[in-house]
Amino acid sequence: MCENSCICYTGQYISYQSCPVCESARLDARKKVMPYLSIIDRLNVQYKNETRAKELLYHYEYIRNKNNNDLDDIFDGKFYKELVNDELFSDKRDIAFTASCDGYQIFKQRTDDCWLFLIINNNLHPSLRVKKENLLVPFLIPGPN
Repeated sequence: MCENSCICYTGQYISYQSCPVCESARLDARKKVMPYLSIIDRLNVQYKNETRAKELLYHYEYIRNKNNNDLDDIFDGKFYKELVNDELFSDKRDIAFTASCDGYQIFKQRTDDCWLFLIINNNLHPSLRVKKENLLVPFLIPGPN
């Protein structure tokens, strides 16, 4: 990513050595980095596992077999139903995520901090989706120091 957040060096910018907007060098100077783990790659791995692929169909099965007006899951909510009316979630493999970002101080001296971006896969059964091994952390944002 450009140090001034102008562009991300992916797609059409993958081979650029400097930012086309602000002209800052891509690699010459030391810069802070933000490690990133691809969500798409992680989902591809999960869909290749037969057991996990079946678990990821919870959302589809839940909606298909729903026969009451109880509010039992996120898929019973007004916002989700609005998204369905907008023709989202039309494929049984579509994924619904909940995202959260939270910062914390690493040391008592309060000189360093870190922000964690967390993704919950709502396609998993509620008893599975918030277990540590099922949470997705695509990146950490290091603090200013």
